[in-house]
Amino acid sequence: MHRGNIYDHLQMTKAFAYKRQGKPVKAFEIFLQIQSQDLEDGVTNTYVLREMAEICEEAGDEKNALGAYEQILDEKKDLQPLLQAREKFEFIMRTYPDTDYATDARFKIDLIIDQLAAKEMSIARYYMKTEKWIPALNRLKIVVDQYDKTIFVEEALHRLVEVYYRLGLLEEAKRAASILGYNYRSGDWYKRSYKVFNKKYKS
Repeated sequence: MHRGNIYDHLQMTKAFAYKRQGKPVKAFEIFLQIQSQDLEDGVTNTYVLREMAEICEEAGDEKNALGAYEQILDEKKDLQPLLQAREKFEFIMRTYPDTDYATDARFKIDLIIDQLAAKEMSIARYYMKTEKWIPALNRLKIVVDQYDKTIFVEEALHRLVEVYYRLGLLEEAKRAASILGYNYRSGDWYKRSYKVFNKKYKS
């Protein structure tokens, strides 16, 4: 691993620690420092920008949150190396299925898929914030349809409920909520979806 990548990884670990400790300002400062280095790794850059956006959202700083999401939109061009890497790892799995190479390739493919799903979720959130409901809907459907094995599918289903409800498509909203409840009934995202239809509900 390149020395710079190791340093970035350590800094990100430190930032996450601050975030968990309830010190968002310190976490944001570190993420900002990493992002300002003009990273060649578009995936890492997207990941950092997403964390920065979430910190801004939690602090009520909508302007900077939107700024971070807008930069994520510009990161789309940097996904090509990631997609190419996925193709190479899939080739290894097909060619050497019962080897350690395949095991390693499968792990790396899972990481790539998580990053692709995270990218789509970040863009969907941006479209929701700017009230571009149809583009948001399209992005959320990509997560649900193509990345349903990732941790992001639960939130994506909830956001579908929100967008459908906002558009007045109540049956579609109920259908998404039903799928969410069937698979993640005990999760926080389902509780939020339940509250969309029951405003007085307190989780």
